[in-house]
Order: sequence, then structure tokens, then C-alpha cells
Amino acid sequence: MSHSDETPSSIPSPEWHPQAPRQRVAHRSHRFSTLCAVVIIYLAAAYMVVPLAWMRFERRHPATMNLSRVTVTSDQHPGDPVHESVGVSHTTGQITHHIDGNVDAERDHLMETLKHAGKLNQIQAVSNFHQIREGRNGGGDLWHTDGRLLTATLSSRD
Repeated sequence: MSHSDETPSSIPSPEWHPQAPRQRVAHRSHRFSTLCAVVIIYLAAAYMVVPLAWMRFERRHPATMNLSRVTVTSDQHPGDPVHESVGVSHTTGQITHHIDGNVDAERDHLMETLKHAGKLNQIQAVSNFHQIREGRNGGGDLWHTDGRLLTATLSSRD
């Protein structure tokens, strides 16, 4: 008996796989169906379930009836603003937010806002607190600082 006679006819040869193209098409079709199902579920939740739940909430809590139903962007267009700083981390590839490299501007803005609101009793600055004055954060964004640390004492609640 030759070697080819020993191989059962039910085992296909390694060169020929009649099911492989069909399996790939079926796999793609399954992925597409799953994606469609996820989109349909999201749309149903966002545009049917949540509004119905909100209406039920309003009936139970009448004080919420006068709240704005549609947010407004900074240029007065109805709808949610797009957060432009959301992106992909330069180091990990995960979804994250990006920062402005001037971290001192945010620190100073926070202190000015608290001062303007009358919630600030005292600000103390520690010079040369940060020895490293520039670098990259965990998301890979560049940052720089003057090295000062500001501490604030907030006023008590009225």
C-alpha cells in the first residue's frame, strides 16, 4: 500500500481548505451584525429609553421641569460641545484627554476664579517646589512650569 493509500479520503490535504473562505465571510458577517446590534441598542437607549426615563423623573420631581433640556455650545448652537482634547495617548494608545502644556496657566486660572468668587482666604506660594520644569505626562503631552506650588486656604461655607 502506498503512502497516499494510507491517508483516509475524509481528511483533506493541507493545500486545500474549502471551508476557509466561507468561515472568513461568516466571521466578517458576524462582526458586522454585532456592530449593527450595538449601534441599534445605543440609539434606542439614547433616543427612546433615556428621554422616557427623564420624563418619569420630571413627574416625580417637578422642580426639574424648568431645567434646560438642550445644552448650548459657547457660540450659542444647541447641542453638546465636542471635547476637542480627547484623543489617543502617545505612549499607551489608550483613549485619554490631552493637556495644554502651560500647566501654570490652569493653576493661576483656578486661583483667580476662587478669588473672584470670594472663596479664597489666602494663597501661599512655594518657589522652586518643582525641580523638573518641563517634560511629558503619562499621555505623552509636553508640559512646562515655572516651578511654583500654590496652596490656597478656602473660606468656610456661608
